[in-house]
Amino acid sequence: MRIRQLDLLRYGHFTDAIIALPDSKPDFHMLLGENEAGKSTAMGGVEDLFFGIPSNSSRNFLHEYNAMRVGALLERGSDTIKVRRRKGNKDTLLGDDDLPMPSGEGALAPFLAGADRRFYARMFSLDHERLRQG
Repeated sequence: MRIRQLDLLRYGHFTDAIIALPDSKPDFHMLLGENEAGKSTAMGGVEDLFFGIPSNSSRNFLHEYNAMRVGALLERGSDTIKVRRRKGNKDTLLGDDDLPMPSGEGALAPFLAGADRRFYARMFSLDHERLRQG
């Protein structure tokens, strides 16, 4: 799976922030920035998009829980999907039209290839604390 674009629509201190991740050689992207620039927020946004926004999320300091949205354009081979996630208990995976995905969480299954939040965080979400833990 490849993330082509990350949409921090109403998430953390971001409003309508779009992070494009275009093809490049090598095809690797690293988000860099000053302290408090939003690197950890972006990383959390990806995890919350894939696995749901936790009920005790701390990312609502600007946007109310019911308004929180994070999205992405994902690619897997020739397949692409544009999805959003809202905070809630049911039908939280949305299409680009902000309506629930007809296939629910199953829409992400081929892109996640069986990964759960814990596996994804250990393999792909590196931050200072996780690097120290090894």
